[in-house]
Amino acid sequence: MAPLVRALLGAALGLLALQPLPCGAWALWDEFKSAFLSEDGRVIDHSDERAITTSEGQSYALIFSIIANEPATFDLILGWTERNLAGGSLSSALPAWLWGRREDGSYGIIDPNSASDSDLFIAYALLEAARAFGRADYAGKAQELLGRVAERELAEVEGLGLMLLPGPEGFRHGGGVTLNPSYLPPMLLRRLAALGEPWERLYRDSLGFLLDLGGQRFPPDWISFVDGEGYQVAEDSVCSYNALRVYLWVGMMPSGDPLRKELVERFSPILGLLAGTGTGPVAPERIYTKEGRAEGQAPASFHAALLPFVDDPVAKGRLRAFLSDYRYDRRRGYYDYVISLFARGLDESRYRLGPGGELLPCWLGADQAP
Repeated sequence: MAPLVRALLGAALGLLALQPLPCGAWALWDEFKSAFLSEDGRVIDHSDERAITTSEGQSYALIFSIIANEPATFDLILGWTERNLAGGSLSSALPAWLWGRREDGSYGIIDPNSASDSDLFIAYALLEAARAFGRADYAGKAQELLGRVAERELAEVEGLGLMLLPGPEGFRHGGGVTLNPSYLPPMLLRRLAALGEPWERLYRDSLGFLLDLGGQRFPPDWISFVDGEGYQVAEDSVCSYNALRVYLWVGMMPSGDPLRKELVERFSPILGLLAGTGTGPVAPERIYTKEGRAEGQAPASFHAALLPFVDDPVAKGRLRAFLSDYRYDRRRGYYDYVISLFARGLDESRYRLGPGGELLPCWLGADQAP
């Protein structure tokens, strides 16, 4: 069979395999819970021998619980997060980012530093659950958590504006900061901007940061900025497992949003690095951002991140085919699952994002949107 025919056939099969579905059973989420979610609400990343839990994993699982209309699961995950990562209350402490088996064999917090993207996702989940599940107390808890973020994780950076530090400790250095572009989902920041300052300014300044990034064609996992000197890009700077989320977050924005169009155009060079095969595109595992050189073959996570980002129907169909055929590792594939749950859930119309960044699961109904 000719390569072009195989490619078109793969695209057609992908379109059939991952077509939008009505609200109902969510097999990928059920698989995720079976493989990674403990009975007491802990998301376990088995790819680390310490059986770790991150605030990231907890925050994402809260979002998926809303999409799946599982308030009991939401409460379970939230309760574990508060008890074990936040000293009993997210209203009074930022959650530690890393928990698991310590060197002495006991289980607990391994690193007390917080991860600001997860903190924002937890706050976002609380705001959206307050509306979706009719729990006003969640909104109050979100506001208190955001107050802690504003105190400890926002920084005024001359030449950039108001920036989100990746955590309270370790990201300021002599005259500058180290930042992570994937910590700035535009739709989440837009939702928070509705709360007023400082979130309006963080949204505005973060968009300027994402559109600039020192002129690099590919978003880096990490980038430094020094006052008076500008962006500092390391020779080995890569776009990989962190930065892939930049494509995911941009793609998740409403299709008619002019800002989405601008951001897609800004990060479109990735589309030239997809190597077509008979079963679908193959994304590189890492891209060296200074030279644009790609290497390695990415697993499902990078392909899933690109699924909502790609607008061309043929390319999207081939990504669907790739993901439909992909064999997820139920024990070690934590990251493949969480990125795919965001991307495939959107592609299957299990949720959408409103113009103000609102999370709108299909079960909620358009009439319930704010």
